[in-house]
Amino acid sequence: MWTNGQDIKTWDLGYGTPQAGHRSVFYVTIAHEHSEVTSWSAKTAMKAHASGRGSVQTASLLSVTGKNGVSYLWYPVTDGTTGATQPAFPDPAKINGKISKGILTVTRIVDGTLSIGDTVTGANPISPVNITGQTSGAAGGSGVYTVDDTGASSNDDEPMYAAPIVTDGTLSWQFGEELNSSVSSVLWVTASAGDSVDTVIGVDKNVTISNAALDTTLAAVNDKAAVVRMASGQVIDFSGDGTRTGANRHTLDYENGALRYKVGGVPVLSIGDDGSLQSALPSRLPVMTRAQIRLSVTSQRDGNL
Repeated sequence: MWTNGQDIKTWDLGYGTPQAGHRSVFYVTIAHEHSEVTSWSAKTAMKAHASGRGSVQTASLLSVTGKNGVSYLWYPVTDGTTGATQPAFPDPAKINGKISKGILTVTRIVDGTLSIGDTVTGANPISPVNITGQTSGAAGGSGVYTVDDTGASSNDDEPMYAAPIVTDGTLSWQFGEELNSSVSSVLWVTASAGDSVDTVIGVDKNVTISNAALDTTLAAVNDKAAVVRMASGQVIDFSGDGTRTGANRHTLDYENGALRYKVGGVPVLSIGDDGSLQSALPSRLPVMTRAQIRLSVTSQRDGNL
């Protein structure tokens, strides 16, 4: 990166606050870029999803908000024109199952029911399949179904959606996926057994940090997430000075059911899961008699009343 001067001026009122600025050495966005997504409108021409490699046809993607508040994508099965009034788009059923050799084995119904003619979609299989019949199990529930594609396959207990085809004017809509996306890992590091990494992310001494090395103040964190998560026994070092000998003089870790503060590797303070406090330091001031207190004072200064 060839630059001159500051990206954010020090006298800018936003200097030092969490923001992307204009220059980013490493920039990632997970925003969905479906510029062709549209809302339903009456008497509107729609194009079916493109098929085959190298196709330049642009699919018409319809965004529909379900009863549960989730935004879903629907695809037209064929080219056509929408009707005069918007049809009812049902929330898809959520299932776990496996597809193999024209058979859909549903191991769990998370939400909703299944019907003959429903389209089944998921991360794998990529291509949708349609339910053609049910051979066992409670009607619309867990059991064995037949589908119209004998070549489709999926992993065991794959999470999938199922929804009926929706008729609308001269076209039919097929369920696709949720509109908003999620990404499991923005940066994931892996290695072969025995490999090691000295430092996953390092900052050189010539770098001046004006806000924070890691700032998540603008992010929404749910109740099952953590800004930093570590395994038992892994430490946070407060005393690093850039040398191996100066590492881990003052650390914080969690092990054996307690959060522990260590000095030189020796626990001096720990807080247990039950809230109990243990310390290697005196837990209270020593008890002394008046005579002992007088003997311990070797020099006195006159006080004023």
